Amino acid sequence: MGIVTSFSHVYVESLCYRAATQPQGKSARFAYICGRIQVEIQWIFKIDIDYKQRQKLSWTIAVVH
Repeated sequence: MGIVTSFSHVYVESLCYRAATQPQGKSARFAYICGRIQVEIQWIFKIDIDYKQRQKLSWTIAVVH
């Protein structure tokens, strides 16, 4: 079984990234993929999945447009 949690923002290497779908996300909703391609962050999720005998897998992902 797993849990998915939505976040309005996340900090990566001291930079704040925000989701455009959140009211406070208008200022920091853009990021770059491969250093060149500008994308708009739509949602930010943390996914936790229980895996084999008490091991836990965890990811933080962004859905971009």
